[in-house]
Amino acid sequence: MKIDITPAMKRLCFELGVARNGSKRPEATRRKSDVFDDIEVHHMGIVGEAAAAIALGCKIDRSIGPGDGGRDLTLPNGETVSVKFTHRWEGYLMVEGQKNDRKDWLNDLQSDYIVLTHGHCSPPVECTCRHDILNPTAKTVVEVVGFLAREDFMRLRRVSDWGLGIRHWVPVNELQPIEYLASQEAA
Repeated sequence: MKIDITPAMKRLCFELGVARNGSKRPEATRRKSDVFDDIEVHHMGIVGEAAAAIALGCKIDRSIGPGDGGRDLTLPNGETVSVKFTHRWEGYLMVEGQKNDRKDWLNDLQSDYIVLTHGHCSPPVECTCRHDILNPTAKTVVEVVGFLAREDFMRLRRVSDWGLGIRHWVPVNELQPIEYLASQEAA
């Protein structure tokens, strides 16, 4: 499901990204990129959250704080959603490993569902969605790709370390269509 992000929504996402980044202790940053700075990482993630909120008919979380426990959105029925953004259009639904993770529990996935959103870059080509998302006047389209219930993610996940720490991941082709979750909420 492709979602157009308006300039007003991009401004809100940028402001939230700056505020959320500023609320973290310097040693608590999760940035793992040599390409994107912390604010860019937050901004792109919040743009993904905004797209998922639009697709699922819920409000974007405007809270500022040191963390959300992996709960980015709340559906009208009270269930929670974690949103992950990748700039790569064929990327994975991925959760970063944490020190206190267990075999049956991921600290960064405490929500009922996990949703993947992405831009429209194709590796190894330079990232173009970064320019679109960070430019306040550029047209920005974010695709809300699919979702999994937390239990399904835990069952289907692979675990890898590609040099940036442990990653728990599921390929895009194993996700449920986002339209299914959106229609459940509309009912």
